[in-house]
Amino acid sequence: MTRNEIRLIVIDTFHELLGTEDIENIDDYTDPNIDLGLDSHDGVEYACFLSRKLGFPFPFNRNPFRDDPDQPYRHVCDIVDLVQEIVSQHEKVNHV
Repeated sequence: MTRNEIRLIVIDTFHELLGTEDIENIDDYTDPNIDLGLDSHDGVEYACFLSRKLGFPFPFNRNPFRDDPDQPYRHVCDIVDLVQEIVSQHEKVNHV
């Protein structure tokens, strides 16, 4: 899966979670907390949506928005990096 395909999935998943279609409002520098009003609990639901789109479970110990309450929220580009890393690991383990 290419980085651009993952980016589109990440952004589309935000729209699905938020119930919006306006792709113009979400870009690489969007902060889920500040710009979209989401919190780390929403990240759990977001991970469920991602799992469905990716076709495999998102790691239960990773929150796409942030891993630690003391860390800042990831921007969309950082979430894309995380998902790309997870997809890569999944493909390697499953010989995809």
